[in-house]
Amino acid sequence: MGNSEINDSLFLKSISCPLKFHFVRSGFHNRKPYLPFKQRNKLLLRDILASKYADAIQTSDSVQEAIKETDKLLERDSVTICGAVVKWGDFVTRIPLLSKRGNVYTIVQIHGKLRRRQHGGVVPVPPLSKSTEGYLVKAAYRMAILQKALMPDDCKVEFFFPDKRYRSGFDNLLLDLKSNQKNSDREKLRDEIDHLFTSMDATAATEAAIIAIPESIAHHQIAGRSIYDVLTDLSEGNFSHPNSLNVTPHEECGRCEFRGEGSDSEARCWNSYFDGDRKSFPEKHVFDLIGHGNQQLLSEEKYFQEDCPLPDEATSFDKLRKNNPRAITIQQRRELQLLKAHHKKIPDVWLKSNALGFDQILYPLHFIDFEAATYAIPMKRGMGAYSPVYFQFSCHTLYESGEIVHAEWLDDRADSGYPHLEFIHQLGKVDSIFDGNLIQYSPFESQALRFLLQEMERNSMLYSKEIDILKRLLYKDGEHHNHRIFDLSRSVREGYYNKFMDGSIGLKQILQSVFKLKVLSGQSGQSVANIYDREVDFSKVNHQTNFDPYSLLQHSTYKIDDGEAAMNAYISLKTGRLSKEESAEIPTLLRRYCAMDSYALFIIYEHLLELMRNSSNYENAVIE
Repeated sequence: MGNSEINDSLFLKSISCPLKFHFVRSGFHNRKPYLPFKQRNKLLLRDILASKYADAIQTSDSVQEAIKETDKLLERDSVTICGAVVKWGDFVTRIPLLSKRGNVYTIVQIHGKLRRRQHGGVVPVPPLSKSTEGYLVKAAYRMAILQKALMPDDCKVEFFFPDKRYRSGFDNLLLDLKSNQKNSDREKLRDEIDHLFTSMDATAATEAAIIAIPESIAHHQIAGRSIYDVLTDLSEGNFSHPNSLNVTPHEECGRCEFRGEGSDSEARCWNSYFDGDRKSFPEKHVFDLIGHGNQQLLSEEKYFQEDCPLPDEATSFDKLRKNNPRAITIQQRRELQLLKAHHKKIPDVWLKSNALGFDQILYPLHFIDFEAATYAIPMKRGMGAYSPVYFQFSCHTLYESGEIVHAEWLDDRADSGYPHLEFIHQLGKVDSIFDGNLIQYSPFESQALRFLLQEMERNSMLYSKEIDILKRLLYKDGEHHNHRIFDLSRSVREGYYNKFMDGSIGLKQILQSVFKLKVLSGQSGQSVANIYDREVDFSKVNHQTNFDPYSLLQHSTYKIDDGEAAMNAYISLKTGRLSKEESAEIPTLLRRYCAMDSYALFIIYEHLLELMRNSSNYENAVIE
């Protein structure tokens, strides 16, 4: 996209907040690594839907090439263009599917949200959900550009969604769709695609969104205006001068990439436009407070944490800690954030030993992490869209002697089919896995094992061995009593706080806070550890302000450092959408990422255990 062009993404950003137009145009953004697998997986849905149209023709990935190709294809009387690009003045839009019949055009959008065919197959006006309003504004922008550029006799809009009622009639539908042209049973496969999607006529709802942009999608200065008015403002440069826009903080700020520490330092919107440079803690915003009450503060026009009043019962740490003697609550965590913002004294670390629950667990301890994928196209007969597929695990086993041993498994072949049986068998082979306790962070792993157990029990005669493995993993007696899985996140949530914890108790955030606390106390981290195939020197914690072991495990081009990236990379692997180079690198990156997650559990557990045994390394520690 040329610097003067405005595409779908920039238009949607601009109406959510006019200031974003300036930041994007100025080149400020959170630069993400090359990992386009999510987009590829979306395009696969588009391509599958396009196979319904006999005259579908796909354009190039290059926008400029696609503009030329679209213009040429539109010379035909009848055509369906997959990835059509239409340009009008400074505005350009890429349409998933554009069907032309004479001078009548139909914009076809494919959305991932599960739906049933409702309201007679027509999107109601007004729409019933914010997500639908978002789809409509995107369609409205496309319709407006198309009307201006092509002057059609009529323009229609059709939305397709994965059908909530759909159940796959194929055992390996992903593989079959991948080899669609070679499949001997093409008619049955096309019928399967017809059942996979449900459609709704969105023409009238899109026309309504053109006339008045919904307030749930747009900044209050833009909501209610027409798409055409906003296009005029953008083309005349009215969004290019941020100081004249008079934008104030608003709800969208909470999700904005230009608000906080993750942004380029020069592009911190709140420092430039909302008096952040006058604050003691310009990076501490109300949006980042944990728990409830943010909406009320925003309604009172309080946006920085230091501007929020302290509750009467929490004007000091001594008052706050008396409010719940049994456990640390989410409300207390919120109040601790406010105390920090008000320069009040808080402990370096606060531990409630009894709330940790460590007296309930027995060695060996198996620190486990599972990865799962959900996709609109199911992988197994009888499954619906977005049924979870568990494709990977990592387990670090800690023995009472202090020895720690790693085991892992990944479904890393595109043609391996449905992985659940192999997942169960490989997990059951981990040394001493049926002894001691399994340690998870959040209920995800225990929920996964129960899901797998229910799945196997649907055909209990066939899967008796797998059922036995799963029951022994879940329960000490192999039946339905004495759970073996211990949730470390609950220990952290109810029994542990340190001054570097803010609005999240997620695994990676807690790991970072532990590292920062060690730096404060002058401690080194653990020594060198093997994370799958790479050595990580955890003693370097004391020499780096924000030591991040996940960054040490990445490839120079690709990056997998969260569950969504892992999921989308796996789906692309299964659908054959990885290049040769990616196919060589991605499985290793997946293994490193999952191994780091399970090792992170071990680091956090060891830290909490060390605090219980000896807190003298910390000058300002409160141990109860």
